Amino acid sequence: MSRYSYDDMPPEGYREKGGMRRSSSLIIAFIGVLITLIAILLYLMFSPQEEASQEEAASPDAVTVDIQDVQLLENELDDAALAAASEPEAQPAAEEGRVIVSAYGPLDPPAVYVVQEGDTLSSIASDFSVSPGTIISCNSITDVKDVVPGLRLVIPEISGSYYIAEEGDTADSVALHRNPGLSGDDILALNGMDRDLVAGDRIFIPSLGADLEAEADKGFISPLADGDEVYSFLDVYGGSSLEGVVLAGPAGSAVVAADSGHVIDLPMDKYGKGVKILHDDGYYTVYEGLERILVRQAEKVSKGQPIGSIGTSQTYFGRPAVFFQIEQEGVKIDPALMVKGL
Repeated sequence: MSRYSYDDMPPEGYREKGGMRRSSSLIIAFIGVLITLIAILLYLMFSPQEEASQEEAASPDAVTVDIQDVQLLENELDDAALAAASEPEAQPAAEEGRVIVSAYGPLDPPAVYVVQEGDTLSSIASDFSVSPGTIISCNSITDVKDVVPGLRLVIPEISGSYYIAEEGDTADSVALHRNPGLSGDDILALNGMDRDLVAGDRIFIPSLGADLEAEADKGFISPLADGDEVYSFLDVYGGSSLEGVVLAGPAGSAVVAADSGHVIDLPMDKYGKGVKILHDDGYYTVYEGLERILVRQAEKVSKGQPIGSIGTSQTYFGRPAVFFQIEQEGVKIDPALMVKGL
């Protein structure tokens, strides 16, 4: 017989039920472990960060460092702001450091005159004791026909012209090139300025000898004595308007400087060989169509001094003639307004 008797044998299905109980136990244990892991994970995700945040918020050292950093930054910003605020004040002080030494005081503001019936440019200039050229320059007049009743004119206290300072200009350099009879300090004093020029300054430059000699005696003379005016200012010739006059005369006639000045150029323009002169009161005169040239560049010339002659080889206007032009501050002026008897 076998070791076990028939009665000792386990009932049918005993092993299957025992296996099912073990499987259920394993599942329950797995679920328990899983729940435990989830609980731990949730604890790690939330509880430590909240505590750390609370510890950081409660930490006096962390707060103290932040406040110090902010204070240091504010102090640095305050220092920078003070330095920036002080720089604009220091710059003008350096510009205004020039000591002005001059016998002149500031000029009075320009007068404003309204042209009346019967007025002429010459009569207005005479009434205000200034040169006609001053009125022309200060009001940018290019044609005497523009001086009509109702026109408002700006008229300075003395003869001269306005100038807009450019980059690099100084009062001394402007005086040297536009009125050598005055110093840079004189120019500044007359304009009521206590510093040197900066680009964009609008200043008044008196004519040479203004307030020192009679303005009525100043003026240009004709560059061609007894010459005939064959073309007037703004007459059309060769398809364009002439910005000057044409004076004709016998071949070989001398062409003279209309006023004293310095030769600054010997141009060769559409009207032939020429001479350009800068005058002491800021005017330029141009003489073109010359047969011969008798002066050199940079040479100083006197009023009435021969600077060339007209002839038969330079007959741009059909006869021996000279093209004569007057300019100031880039404005071409009718020579008839400036030359007596023209």
